[in-house]
Amino acid sequence: MIDLHVHTNYSDGTWDLKKLLEEAEKAKIEVLSITDHDTVKVYKELEKIDYKKVYSGKILSGVEFNTVYDGVAFHLLAYDFDYRKLEPWIYENYEIKKPNLQKEFEYMVQSCKKNHIKIGNLFYDKEKGWPIDVIFSEIKKYFYFDYYPLFFLSFRFLIVKYYITLLKNNVKFY
Repeated sequence: MIDLHVHTNYSDGTWDLKKLLEEAEKAKIEVLSITDHDTVKVYKELEKIDYKKVYSGKILSGVEFNTVYDGVAFHLLAYDFDYRKLEPWIYENYEIKKPNLQKEFEYMVQSCKKNHIKIGNLFYDKEKGWPIDVIFSEIKKYFYFDYYPLFFLSFRFLIVKYYITLLKNNVKFY
């Protein structure tokens, strides 16, 4: 079995590298590609450890880029590259242009209010996670998704709309 799309806690994954490799080994994944969002830091860490003690499969380099084309936000996966050559470009085009999470949170709160989505009085604390996680856990307190299945899609649309705006204003394409 192969898995070419997993994330670590270097982006929006839950597990650190060691835990991810342990779980991949348990699941008998033979080929694994760690495709964190807009970073290849996991591959630096991978070079520093003897991962074969934890994971017996093969690892294919990978990354997932957040990007926009023709006004539409999407994710682009890239595989099988020398991360050392790509790292300076990622730093210049993604790491120094990281979004302001407080601003992102405020935009999401405004979008919820504008669209009459009930949320309590929220304040963003980065220790609680990504803005989407904080707001979505709050929304779940007031909503029953079994009865409103299209609601989740509407909320996701608001988030995508925000990222389109963010990327149009902050990312330079060549």
